[in-house]
Amino acid sequence: MIGLAICACWTASAARAGVEFEIDDNAKLEIGFWGQGWYQFVENGKSNGSNLNDFMARRVYLSLKGQVTPYFEFFTHIASDRLGQEGLNNSSLGLGSGVAFRDFWITIKLDEAFKIQAGRMYVPLTRSFGTTSTKTLLTTDLPFLQGGVRGNIFYASKVGRDDGVTIWGNPFDGLIQYRFMVSEGVENDNNPDDKLRFVGRVALNLLDPEKG
Repeated sequence: MIGLAICACWTASAARAGVEFEIDDNAKLEIGFWGQGWYQFVENGKSNGSNLNDFMARRVYLSLKGQVTPYFEFFTHIASDRLGQEGLNNSSLGLGSGVAFRDFWITIKLDEAFKIQAGRMYVPLTRSFGTTSTKTLLTTDLPFLQGGVRGNIFYASKVGRDDGVTIWGNPFDGLIQYRFMVSEGVENDNNPDDKLRFVGRVALNLLDPEKG
């Protein structure tokens, strides 16, 4: 006998909320929240099989972005995916029953042309998400080089991020943006010598100078 599984899913539209506080002329804090509910019904076609009704919080994201002084900023993205899904538990990535720090970094802004960013952040293969994080509902919303539809050949760990230090800036009034990162790299048997990862990119903005 061949068993068939029928799956029906219902996804609620994402809920978004945010608030911003200005403590003084220099210090400020932004708090953001994104949430998405999910229900799935899976029918097991086997004679002795049991159906599955599963409600879960498909995505729950909390972000904190702040500036202490004009020279010091911080950002964190706390995430939990598939919270409550039956049979799934990977707390280190914030899956099933866990909560993970997807992004967590500080930025020291010595000058617009020279900044130091340290912590967990996206690997700077593209210009996207260098100073923020992803809140997309589907991986198809992300570029392949940015982890969309996984792109595992570029991102072997931490959902597209890595822990390290990035030196970057926008010299010549934003005509050029550069980013150079040194990070931990892959942390498994594929990297037995625990070698570091080195990534860099330089962009020339002729028509639309870039700042920030």
